[in-house]
Parts: sequence; structure tokens; C-alpha cells
Amino acid sequence: MLSLASAGCAPKPQSRAVAPHTSLGPDVHLPSDPDQPELDFGDDWSQIEAALSGSASGASMTQRPGHRPSGTTRQKSYTSGLGITLATYTGEGHRKVAHAALSLLAAKAPDCAPSMSVHSDERGSMVIYGHYPSFDDPALRADLKRLKQYRVNGKRIFGLVLPAELRLPMRLEDLDPLNLHRVRLQLPDTRILYTLEVAWWGPVDNQGAPTGAAAAAESLAHKIRRDGHEAHFLHEPHRNRSSVCVGVFNYTSRDAASQLESTQVMQIRRFFPAVLINGKARDVPVNPQHPNGRRKPVPPLLIDIPRP
Repeated sequence: MLSLASAGCAPKPQSRAVAPHTSLGPDVHLPSDPDQPELDFGDDWSQIEAALSGSASGASMTQRPGHRPSGTTRQKSYTSGLGITLATYTGEGHRKVAHAALSLLAAKAPDCAPSMSVHSDERGSMVIYGHYPSFDDPALRADLKRLKQYRVNGKRIFGLVLPAELRLPMRLEDLDPLNLHRVRLQLPDTRILYTLEVAWWGPVDNQGAPTGAAAAAESLAHKIRRDGHEAHFLHEPHRNRSSVCVGVFNYTSRDAASQLESTQVMQIRRFFPAVLINGKARDVPVNPQHPNGRRKPVPPLLIDIPRP
């Protein structure tokens, strides 16, 4: 008979909530921040522009992101989350190997078995435990600690015990026309795409995201569309964050030598001089070394359009 350590896998009630370890500082980056990666614009924009503008001919014409063909209906989007990785497998037959590992681990830790499963995507397969909405979830922190302490006959049986993002499949027809993920799905082979993030809702100053963040982002994106700008919303459940972005930009959007932005980007910045953070414009010191000195609004940030 297997002798189990006292730390089992059954969820335990939490005595207090764990505050998210996030703040305005790490979430807000000015264009001059040294921690921001250099934007890497590619040279394939002619193909991108053709796809986004719908200039391709024939039945293969691709509608510009945000366009809803007549007769279509809005459907619920897929969502992603987080799990705790117990083992990972890549290479040929990774799904079969992962399912065999799941059976073995479930036999060794039957109290954990109901929360264990296999998650597979294009990168490989993982044996995972649980499903959590964000890194700030207290249950995730508690289960990580519990699984790291789990022993069978005095020995660990879980090799990794790390949080991992679970990317669920997205289909173009399932997404709202303003969902930013549509851009990547329409252009799966395009390496580089950027947009201007003009608003976001999420954890700030050790406080969680406000209630209704996702709905607020969608509402603002639709309002900006009505005002004539190409707006999209982006939901990132694993970060507990929703944002609104304007435009899709190419490699000419910033000069590599001077770092000056293109006329197109600068024109959009005229309409959006300050990024909205949880619905409000914020400012930061002009000189970080003098926090009590002159201040300036946090401008929108040119960001990479994430892959689903």
C-alpha cells in the first residue's frame, strides 16, 4: 500500500486572499523605457496590407479585421487559462506518451486524479493539474505549494510543478469582429504585427482588475469604431487584463535609426494622447529621479499583437 504524505491534493479553503503582485510600474512602459524590446518590423507588409484591406481577388478575399459580413452572428469566444504542469512531452507521439504518464501518476496519487488531465497543442503535450483564471488566483498559489510538497513513500512523483498557460484553439468564426486575435488568425504566417494600446484594465497598485473590465474594453472599442478609428479589444485572462488597441502597423511605423514614428502613428496619437488605465488617464514624473517634479500623461504604447 502506498504511504502518502500529509500534504494531499484535495483543495483546502483559503483563510485569506493573496493580493496580486502587480503594480502600475511594471504595467506601464513609456516609449523610452530601456526594458521595452526593440520593435522588429518585417518586410512582408505588402502581403499583410492586401489581406487586411481585402484587396485580394476572387473568392479568397480576406475582410479587414473588424468587418462583420452580412448575415453572420456573434458567437462566444474561446477563453484560455492556466494549469499546473506536472510533466511535459514533445516529439512524435507526445499525446500518447502524455496519456500514459497521466495514468501512471493518477494511480500513484489517486486523490489528485480528478483534477489531472492532458493538454496538447502544437508545442507538445503536458500533464496538468487544475485550471485557474490568472496568475493572481490564490488557489493557484496554494496548489503549487501543495503539489511541491506531495510525496509517495517519501519521494516526489511530480517532476515540474510549474504554472503554464493553456492555449485553447480559436477559430475566426467564433470571435467577435473586433477581437484583436482575429488579426493573427487571418495572418497566421506573418511574424511581425503591431498596434497602439490606448486603454487597458487590469491589476494596479496591488489591487485586482476592476469588475466589468472585459465589458468596458469591448464597449470602448465599439465606441472608438463609431468615431471612425480601427479599434480592437484584447482579453488576456491569464493576466487578468483587457485592453483596447487602435490600428495595425507595419515596419515603416518607426524609423530604425531615429526612432521617429510614422505619420500614420503620430496622427493616431493626436486623437489618443494618453492611455486610459482602468478608465482613467494617469501621469508619471517627467524625470523618474524627481518623483515630485513635473509630470506628464502616460502615452499609448506600440505593442506586438499577441498570438492566440
